[in-house]
Amino acid sequence: MLDKINRITRYEIPIWRRAAIPGLTLILIIIIIRLLGGFQFLEWMLLDNFLRIRPSEAIEEKVIIVGINEKDIQKVGRYPVPDKEISELIKKIQSYQPRVIGLDIFKNVSVEPGSQELLKVFKESKNIIGIEKFFEPDRIAPPPNLPPDKVGFVDIIADKDGKYRRYLLLTYDPKSSQNVKFSLALHLAETYLSSRNINIENGIHNPDAVRFGATEIPVFEAGCKIK
Repeated sequence: MLDKINRITRYEIPIWRRAAIPGLTLILIIIIIRLLGGFQFLEWMLLDNFLRIRPSEAIEEKVIIVGINEKDIQKVGRYPVPDKEISELIKKIQSYQPRVIGLDIFKNVSVEPGSQELLKVFKESKNIIGIEKFFEPDRIAPPPNLPPDKVGFVDIIADKDGKYRRYLLLTYDPKSSQNVKFSLALHLAETYLSSRNINIENGIHNPDAVRFGATEIPVFEAGCKIK
């Protein structure tokens, strides 16, 4: 027994020591580089590749995107598209009785002709969500004739490589009675789901998270409570 202990002490421990010191040093260096963000670009590259090769998702038939392309602009004959054309488009969409309409066009200034007609459409439609850019210094005001609870922000944050991978759902707003401001996507989801008696609430596991029924959206960073 003593011979075995002596052999371990004399031969095996030095071997382990010579192997452990470089290994632990390498692990420590990797941890420091990781904490300093040295592997960030490699992680983004890996994420982008995974997203490219992921299986195609099924098309959601309940969501319809109506776009304005170059052909439409040439047909109208001018850009920005006049308010009259926008109001007629909204009326056409409303004829199909949608639960909610997200108007992803900045309408902080009127584009004649048709500003009064568009104003009337906004007043008569309770299911339209407009947009704004909320963060300075690139702030763009919302449509002046839509109430604050019918406006969602569309600000997004670029990563250091200039690509957009994240979408904000809500942000802190000291001027709001609820202290939070919803994004366009969250407003649309809230309006649609509330028509099915599924309301937005604080999370159960995390009070700062957003929850729809039994589905809780995890928070990646500290958020704001929904009161």
